[in-house]
Amino acid sequence: MVAIAGSVAIVGLPLVLVGAATSAKAKPKPVKYAPLSTVVALEAKARTLAAQVNTASKKISTFTAQMTSAANEIKDLQTQIISLNEGSGQTSGGGGATGTAGPTGPTGPTGPAGAQGVPGGPGVQGPKGSDGNTGPAGSVGATGATGATGSIGPPGTAATSMLDVVGTGTDTPQNGLEGQVSISCPDGSSATGGGGQITDQEAGYVVGSGPELNGTTPVGWTIYYYPYVTNNVPYEIHVECIS
Repeated sequence: MVAIAGSVAIVGLPLVLVGAATSAKAKPKPVKYAPLSTVVALEAKARTLAAQVNTASKKISTFTAQMTSAANEIKDLQTQIISLNEGSGQTSGGGGATGTAGPTGPTGPTGPAGAQGVPGGPGVQGPKGSDGNTGPAGSVGATGATGATGSIGPPGTAATSMLDVVGTGTDTPQNGLEGQVSISCPDGSSATGGGGQITDQEAGYVVGSGPELNGTTPVGWTIYYYPYVTNNVPYEIHVECIS
């Protein structure tokens, strides 16, 4: 198309687009590399195999040299034998006598060590050992604190008298595990309290105490003790009596 404006000619040219659209190519999948630990292990194995091959090559070279030397020695011996036969005028006829055995060849190199065997399984567990001897008895513990004093009872309606009855001596426990000692109030009186102790702490210790009853009336006191010995356990016992 041509347009004229004044004296200038404007020519319209067709628009050409460069680079036509093409089909998109598929992206290649990323290469998955082996872990570094695997690469290091393979390199170490390759170095080990290379060292083994180098060692084997040296041994083969040594063995080849030894075989060549042995062959040369055999050849020299054969030449010497031929010279001796010719000098003595001996001829072979119809198969000569058996020849002398040649010298023993050199010992070959020691082969590589074989692979390590599979470890054996665990052995059978042994029987349980016998129990050890019983250890010595521990030291006697400290005497416990004195218990709190009980509350005072109500005053009586008549005149009363209090009496502290004390008993001492030694006792032999019947079963060897626990013993007891009792003391009674005088006739016509009743017990209001009491207690006692093992006077030799190496012979035992008191584990409890309580009233002796006549029906429902306390008429005495009993202490219970644990012995360390089988007889002659010294004690001291008290009972507080009221009449």
